[in-house]
Amino acid sequence: MKMIKIFPKLFSISTLCASLYFLPVQAVEVTDLYQAKVAVTSQTATAKNKAQRQALKQVLLKLAGSDVTQNNEQLKKALRKPSNYLSQFSYTSEDDVSFLLVDFEQDKINKLLQNAGVDIWGKHRPLATIWLVEEVGDNRSIISDSSTQDSKSLITTIAQSRGIPLHFPLMDLTDNINVGITDVWGRFNENLYSASKRYLAESILIMRISDNSLLPITDCQQDCPNLGFALDWQYVLNDDVIQGSYIGEDKEKLISLAINELADKLHQSYSFSFSLEEQSFIDIEIVNITSIQQFTQVSDILNDLTLVEDVKLVKVHGQKMHFRLDVIADINAIYQALKLEQNLKENIDPLAKISEKPTLSFYWNG
Repeated sequence: MKMIKIFPKLFSISTLCASLYFLPVQAVEVTDLYQAKVAVTSQTATAKNKAQRQALKQVLLKLAGSDVTQNNEQLKKALRKPSNYLSQFSYTSEDDVSFLLVDFEQDKINKLLQNAGVDIWGKHRPLATIWLVEEVGDNRSIISDSSTQDSKSLITTIAQSRGIPLHFPLMDLTDNINVGITDVWGRFNENLYSASKRYLAESILIMRISDNSLLPITDCQQDCPNLGFALDWQYVLNDDVIQGSYIGEDKEKLISLAINELADKLHQSYSFSFSLEEQSFIDIEIVNITSIQQFTQVSDILNDLTLVEDVKLVKVHGQKMHFRLDVIADINAIYQALKLEQNLKENIDPLAKISEKPTLSFYWNG
């Protein structure tokens, strides 16, 4: 367990936030990155060991991205003995299907990835509202949180397996007043961003699935191939846009391809390498700390950062506190993680002296 050390006196601090261009930051903490659930047909030792290997592979997929276990010899070796990283496991049943629930030791998994030289995507990840329109023939409909379509269930399942926090809109009276099918189909980002404010989402995912108008027009007269479905998507976070499009006969495969490609690209953008230095630390300054309660909140947040091993309060001056973080990643990784916290705003002093190892400064805005 990580502990906070305080030198020389005890005071206060709190959470962290950075302003987004369109929406207030609401990166969420994905709490199940080191957990997995695997369907099993029995509780024998053989079945349990097989399920634990699958569970470890699921966890590595969420943290390190797709196919990493296929190309890394250390991870292949670890998959042969998943019990070395196990914290606890239990069995449960849902709709007459039995599952093995597995929790892995976070520190051991991080150390494994560090030794394997693999980048990691931390637990603080941007929350997305997904605006999905399905076109069947000439009819189009927006898929809501209460929809029962298979596509909604599949998207949710795959997103959870990759550690992507997303949710569907309620499409209640408020949403229906502010958003129409044309807004989603036409990819009117500003309207969708505005409508997503109520969900405190940081990003939007616009997806269109069609068996009609998105398919290419052909001159084929007979024995024409069945193109099936077309799917395109666009993920927007601030000024960054990621997108893709596919055509195929199997709609479920297209959905799986889309969500997994999105996850891989997000991992490329937000993952960080572990520091190779024996000792690596970052100094951080928090301004406007006025209570013990705020100190407790910030202590919890800093200790909870995936890439931070230890936290020390080294200096207090009025409402300003200086912390030293022992980290296993470079300064940019920690900086990006802090920017995703909700109650901190980056504090930039134009008169500050430039140093080789600058102190990150954030203003408590709680």
